[in-house]
Amino acid sequence: MLPKETKTNSTTEIMIIGGGITGTSTAYFLTQAGHEVTLLERSELASEASGLNAGTLWQIGWGASPDLSSTLSMGGLELFKMLQFELGYDIEFRQSGALKAIQTEEQLDFLQKEVQHLKSQGYSLEILTTRDAQSIEPELNSALSGCLHYPLGGSANPVKTTRAFASAAQQRGARILTNHEVSTIEYLDNGSYKIVTNKGIFQARTLVLAAGPWCRSIGSMLGLHIPVFPVRGRVNAGPTYPRVSSTRPDVVNRPHLYSTLPCSWSCGIHSLLASKSI
Repeated sequence: MLPKETKTNSTTEIMIIGGGITGTSTAYFLTQAGHEVTLLERSELASEASGLNAGTLWQIGWGASPDLSSTLSMGGLELFKMLQFELGYDIEFRQSGALKAIQTEEQLDFLQKEVQHLKSQGYSLEILTTRDAQSIEPELNSALSGCLHYPLGGSANPVKTTRAFASAAQQRGARILTNHEVSTIEYLDNGSYKIVTNKGIFQARTLVLAAGPWCRSIGSMLGLHIPVFPVRGRVNAGPTYPRVSSTRPDVVNRPHLYSTLPCSWSCGIHSLLASKSI
C-alpha cells in the first residue's frame, strides 16, 4: 500500500531511474531526440558518486586506432565543452592538464612500461620527474617518485555538470523528480513497466536503469542479476589552502581511491592504473 502522501499516477514513454551524471545526460539526449522522458531520483541530483568525486578528467587522446574507450573518453570531453561554451552553463570546466602522483618506485616501474605501450599506440601522456612536475605544480611533495601527466586532461565541477544536464533536459521537456524512491518495479503483460515510488505510481514503455552500483538492487526487482556493487572510497581532507590558479592542472594524490565502474569522470588508463597500483 502506498503512503498517504502519494500524489502522482502518470505515464511516460521513457523512465530513467537515477539522478547522477549518467541519468541526467541520458535524459538530455533522449529529449533532444524528441522522446518523452521522466527521471526519478531517490534523493537529490548528484547526491551519490556523481557528486562526490574530484571531477578530474583523464583524457589521453583518440589514439592511432580509435576504439570504444577512446571514443567515450574524448567524446565525453566534447560534452563538457558543449555544456560550458555552447549551452552556457558554468560547470567550472578547465582543460589545463592533469597530474597523478606516483608514490613508490614500484608504481613508477609499472607505469613506465604502460606509458611506453600507450604512447606507441598514439595516446598522449607522459611520466615527469618530480622536479619537472613541480614546474607545473610547485606545491608537489619532493618525496614523490614522479607524476603521470595528462596534457589533454582537466577538471569540471561534478555537481554543477550533473545539474546542468538536468536543466538542459528540463528545458527540452523532461520531468526531473527528486525524492522519489523506487520500491517495486513490475513488467506488465502489455510490455510496459509499472514503477512504484514513495510518491506515486508510474508506467513507462521503456525503462533505463542509471543508478550506478545501485542498479543491482533495482534490477533484482525485475529478476535481473546485475553484477555491480558499491564500494566506499577514501578521500583525505586537509586544511584550507590558498586557491590554486586555474592555469595549473588538476593534481590528484589518491592512490587508493578508484571506481569499480566506468564513469564519465575517468578513462581507461586512470581506471586501469588505479586498480593495478594498489
